[in-house]
Amino acid sequence: MSKHVLFEKWFSGDKYVINIINFKGVRTRNKKEYPNDPDVNTKRRWGIRTNGAKKGRPEDTCLDVQIDLGHLHLNFVNFDYNKKYRK
Repeated sequence: MSKHVLFEKWFSGDKYVINIINFKGVRTRNKKEYPNDPDVNTKRRWGIRTNGAKKGRPEDTCLDVQIDLGHLHLNFVNFDYNKKYRK
């Protein structure tokens, strides 16, 4: 487990994972190493994001939900998403 991962919990036979990551150290290092690159992740992020998986589409097998609170990143992943719609 990385030193930036504060908490990680797998459950239900490794189908789900919840983790909390502190990106402050990563972003500080990126800012020093790549000061003039606009594509490098150096700023705090706020909001809720998903990977766009939809219920009922068998090709969407993984649901990823992220909550960004500045440098703190909470992540939930369901690796068994839409199982009942797959053949």
